[in-house]
Amino acid sequence: MQIFLSIAIGVISLLLIGVVLIQPSKTDSFQGAAPALGDNRYSKNKTEVLLKKVTIVLSVLFIFLTLVLAVIS
Repeated sequence: MQIFLSIAIGVISLLLIGVVLIQPSKTDSFQGAAPALGDNRYSKNKTEVLLKKVTIVLSVLFIFLTLVLAVIS
């Protein structure tokens, strides 16, 4: 059981890292050079919302499985 939980935590952590890296940046560093390119900060598309929800689910799973593994050990 501990081995399964350890592997699950490892897979979830890799997925969480990947999802966080895919998310767009919230900085306005490119805004000054070309104002028209970064003008969509008020309209969130479906991909951003989905990535945010996946990040929340993966982080809750990660915390839950880590606590379960700590209790079992």
